[in-house]
Amino acid sequence: MIQLTAMQKSIMDVIAAHDGIKYGDMMEKSGILLSNGTGTIQSLLNKKLIIRKGKQRRFFYHWTGIPYGALPEGDQVYIELPASPDPFLKRSASIQLTSEQRFYLDNHKHLPRTQLARKLGISKLELNFAMDSKRK
Repeated sequence: MIQLTAMQKSIMDVIAAHDGIKYGDMMEKSGILLSNGTGTIQSLLNKKLIIRKGKQRRFFYHWTGIPYGALPEGDQVYIELPASPDPFLKRSASIQLTSEQRFYLDNHKHLPRTQLARKLGISKLELNFAMDSKRK
């Protein structure tokens, strides 16, 4: 028996009950957001629990019959965030542009942010923080 997370199991239960279901209907019946289901479906395909038939944008999902079950509640995988903020993020959030950089930014706002960041010699994240702090 293959052990699944709660999200994987809820999708598998829908597929098992509705053989040949489409992706959108599957997500609606399982109560999962469309954007959250893609990775879960891919993991179920990789585990060979389901197969996908049809052509792109017209896929139908079928259960292969392999038994499955849910992981015990305590065995669910969670990602712990670091206790202290990321030093790169902290440095980026406290960016101070020079007067020359500020002048260039004010006169070239029409450029894409990637290009602006490159011209200013800073990362795009730092540019976003600098532009956000200027608006406040």
